[in-house]
Amino acid sequence: MKIKSLLLRSGVAAAALTVVPLTSYADDYPFDKTGETFTVDEINYAVLTNGTVVVSGYGSAVPSDLVIPESVTSGGTTYTVTGIDDWAVGYGWFDSITLPSTLKAIGGSAFAGINVTELEIPEGVTYIGDNAFAYSSLKSMTLPSTLVTLGSYTFNMCNDIEKIVFPSSLKVIPQSCADSCPMLENITFPEGIEEIGIYAFVNCAKITTINLPTTCKRVLQQAFENTSFTELTIPANVEYLGNGCFGYNNFLPDVKLTIADSETPLQLEGYPFGSLDVTNFYCGRDVTGETLEFSVANTARFETGGSMTRLEGFRWGMPSLSELILGEGLEFIGVQTFLDSPLLTELTLPGSLKEMGKYALSDLKGLKKLVFADGDKPLNFLETPMQNSVPTEVYLGRVLEGDKSTLDLTKVTDVTFGPTLTEIPTDMFKNSRELVNVTARAAVPPVLSIDALPDKTFSAGTLYTDEQATADYVNAEGWEEFNNIYGAQVTVKVSANEGGVVIVNGNSNSEVAVERNAEVEASAVADAGYALKSITLNGKVLAVEPDSEGKFMLPALRKNATLDVVFEKLDGIAVVSDDSSNVSVNGLTISVTGVDCVTIVNVDGRVIYSGADTEVTLPAAGIYLVKTGTTTIKVVVK
Repeated sequence: MKIKSLLLRSGVAAAALTVVPLTSYADDYPFDKTGETFTVDEINYAVLTNGTVVVSGYGSAVPSDLVIPESVTSGGTTYTVTGIDDWAVGYGWFDSITLPSTLKAIGGSAFAGINVTELEIPEGVTYIGDNAFAYSSLKSMTLPSTLVTLGSYTFNMCNDIEKIVFPSSLKVIPQSCADSCPMLENITFPEGIEEIGIYAFVNCAKITTINLPTTCKRVLQQAFENTSFTELTIPANVEYLGNGCFGYNNFLPDVKLTIADSETPLQLEGYPFGSLDVTNFYCGRDVTGETLEFSVANTARFETGGSMTRLEGFRWGMPSLSELILGEGLEFIGVQTFLDSPLLTELTLPGSLKEMGKYALSDLKGLKKLVFADGDKPLNFLETPMQNSVPTEVYLGRVLEGDKSTLDLTKVTDVTFGPTLTEIPTDMFKNSRELVNVTARAAVPPVLSIDALPDKTFSAGTLYTDEQATADYVNAEGWEEFNNIYGAQVTVKVSANEGGVVIVNGNSNSEVAVERNAEVEASAVADAGYALKSITLNGKVLAVEPDSEGKFMLPALRKNATLDVVFEKLDGIAVVSDDSSNVSVNGLTISVTGVDCVTIVNVDGRVIYSGADTEVTLPAAGIYLVKTGTTTIKVVVK
């Protein structure tokens, strides 16, 4: 069966790795014997050159409850018992074993194969040799806080041991320390441990939790292979992981793997994580050496931290990936790093990213939102970095270099340009024919060529800007081509000579803000004795006919405009009287008394009636001037 796997590479060729343990596990053999031996109470002793003795064996009549004394006398000399020699009690059959408080060292295989389930190692012991408790029936062991050296294979194949507590005085967990202990499930690593040796806990299937101390620097080959953990954190101080050190956790699913942030790269040999089925992965640092490989078939979440600068090399796709978080600090995504992740809908490329390789993020067929985060340096696209990844929403916060046409943005409907962009690329969105929403966040409008966006975007799309900058976009080259700028207003500057009042949107100020691209109501009302002569907009005569009240509509304005209105004085009208006692209005009929001739004109100066009739019916409501002799009266007909 093929296993889909992740390979993260540093991009730097690494020399062959040579790993030397921090210490040779039992290199300081403590027993320097004189050759003199003796036996007391069926226990054999050997004399050391320092004047103490070690237990070297026992006779056939030794009691089943074995008690090693603190001292023993032979030939008139009393000796302190300081050690248990190699094989001294190995494979013995006892009901119990009691060790003296004077003990300093335990030799190789000293208690190998013993049948007792409990054994207390006294404080003061600094040395335990190879295979010291191998094949025994011990169920638990708390090693003394004075221990400095622990030999290899210490608990090798102890079928019943369930718990081991290591002291902080120990720097190295030795080779095959608890190799193939099927019942072991509880191990305590205190601060101070720096190295976990080769095969240290291999084939310990009941280990479900591995809590490495922050002082740990190296985990050697196959140290935890074939255990059953589902969550693992590699602390920041770990510098080296050996081949298979955490591999093959009995194929348990849903593993959460965390590699803590560190400025120091993590050196790898071979495949430290074997075929772990990782569903949640965080990597906070660069890796060097060979590869970081694990099964990615079920990886749903992938995150990089701020100390990871390079990321590359998925061998297969990640079909279950739904969350990808690339941390600020990442600079490079290599060839074919993320392939075939149809569940991934959002992706943010950090502002620190400098380069993307061929097919770096390809076949992300469910991608909807793509963010190029704000950054002060360009992002360089190599050949086809995002093949078959078709987003519908894009945030562009930085300059992109390389062949941007390889980005398939044909389905994009929404684009946001970040606050630091100074120019909109001309070769990126020109084929985004479904683009209808454009947001620009820069305070100063970036340079925008009219061919950078489709014609339909300008005509039917909407531009959104910060409220404070809207006026600048309304009048900026390129941006002014948008028919719809949300919340945009334009300013109408009103100029009129003496002789009347001009009102725009109900406001008679010299500058009036009106909604952009909306028709604007205006009116020009001449004073008595004056008539409306002309209306111009931006220097061009406005072809409108005001109604009887002087109202007319300005066309939809895209930019700031100037409205000029000219009133002219009517010939023969010198005085406009406020005395209208001889004029009455009934509906559309004006009646005048005490005069022989009447002339009625509208505000445009057009004569409505002139003659001897004293009652005149007008064509419409409005403002009219009634001239009788040398007097002109202003009349409002409603």
